[in-house]
Amino acid sequence: MTEQINILSIMETITGVKQGKCTDAEAAFLTDYPDGYIPTMNEARKNLIESRRNTAMDYIRINKDVSYYREISGNRIKVFIKRVIRKLIRFCSEPQISDQNRINENILKVLDIQNSEIRVLRSELAELQSHNRQTEDKNE
Repeated sequence: MTEQINILSIMETITGVKQGKCTDAEAAFLTDYPDGYIPTMNEARKNLIESRRNTAMDYIRINKDVSYYREISGNRIKVFIKRVIRKLIRFCSEPQISDQNRINENILKVLDIQNSEIRVLRSELAELQSHNRQTEDKNE
């Protein structure tokens, strides 16, 4: 099974980077390579996946805290009733919200640790692959 590559769309994406017309993920994975270097599909995929992961992690960092208070709008009577209900159930929902915030914080720490481990393993893999290539070249 071979993968079909649309050269025209790739060229449009590359020219879009120069004109500022492509998405941030496309720009990130295309601009991380030196001029004149054409990445392999695996390198491009890895870079795109890492870019998406970083974007997701940034979103999680920004939105990790769950807030108890949310603006109420609408009819005055409904707003009043909702505020009364909110004050009545606050004692049982606040502990759950604080627990959720702690869980979110710990999940974020674990994800950061995993990301750093992935980076270390990738660099070790690249070093081993280059060492392997060098030994193969010497043996030939």
